[in-house]
Amino acid sequence: MGSTSSPGYDPDASRVPVIVGVCVTMIVLAVLATTFRIWARVMTKAKLWWDDWLCIVGLIFAIMPSIFDFVQINNGFGRHMTTVPAYKLVRYNLYLYILMLFYNLGLAFFKLSCLALYIRMFGVHRWIRHMSYVVGAMVIAWVLANELVLIFRCHPVDLAWKGSAEQQAKACVTQKDIFIAQSAPTIFFDLLILFMPIRVVWALQLQSTQKLGVIVVFGLGSLVTIISMVRLAGALTSTDVDLTYGYVELGMWSAVEPVTGLLCCSLMTYGPFIKRIRQVSKTYIRGNTNGHRSQSSSTSLTIRNKLTGHHSAEYDQFDLESSPSRLGNAAPVVTTSDKFDQTHDGAINITHEFQVQRDSTEK
Repeated sequence: MGSTSSPGYDPDASRVPVIVGVCVTMIVLAVLATTFRIWARVMTKAKLWWDDWLCIVGLIFAIMPSIFDFVQINNGFGRHMTTVPAYKLVRYNLYLYILMLFYNLGLAFFKLSCLALYIRMFGVHRWIRHMSYVVGAMVIAWVLANELVLIFRCHPVDLAWKGSAEQQAKACVTQKDIFIAQSAPTIFFDLLILFMPIRVVWALQLQSTQKLGVIVVFGLGSLVTIISMVRLAGALTSTDVDLTYGYVELGMWSAVEPVTGLLCCSLMTYGPFIKRIRQVSKTYIRGNTNGHRSQSSSTSLTIRNKLTGHHSAEYDQFDLESSPSRLGNAAPVVTTSDKFDQTHDGAINITHEFQVQRDSTEK
């Protein structure tokens, strides 16, 4: 398991700072992405659903590659193999064996979370609901098959971390075959999940700019596919035998991929959170504009209730905004509106909106 020295070989070279920087960033991003998702649900007084719980469980598996990379630094990760003691190399291979199991689960959970989100958001469309179940079953079957291949890729199993390169070549599934079994299906699933809701989103009664914004959010999911492709290409073209030093880039892509998937899946749920940030910003700006000239306030209450066909009802949105205003004393203004939409499968959506607004000024 040695490494050939090149003319520019430096035995003291270290990629540990890169590993630490990437891993810390990924852990922070994953935790923030999930926290904002839960916060957005709490702000709308909505209970956590399957997509949220799958995301929370997926968070654990998504940050595991980064955590393991930290641990692997003690086993020589980021330094040349020739400088790493033999017993640490055995431990390095054992932890790598375990890490690959968590990596697969991290990818699977964010895919399942996205599919559950589609069912919650677009479940009134029968075809997308059924397709989400079918693709979800395919993802589960894929990850279970991959886990079995990873666990039993060597005979006996412990050759995966104890065996020499020659022994592994004779009795183990090759690393390239494993990477193909991991990455090729995940790229396929990512593309499928990415394009599933496009037709439904485009059919929504939204302004063109709003539709474009929603599609851009979904389009960010393509980042995961790009990362998967880069990781697969790097694995297939790499000829470096220095596992602890030459495979740092591949290890970093493996840490980035599940976190990026978790982030892209959560972005679709940030609507209430972003809206509240905008409301607070407007309140702050208006307050500074009015300054010491007058003290004004505007209270706006908006209640939207959406009734969906097939004998179901959904509490959609409740907004209460209090912000400065330049208007004088005025009586409350009450406006109501109804909207009727018929879905592709015959269900009827009825949206009732009530808005009460009162402005007052105190000198």
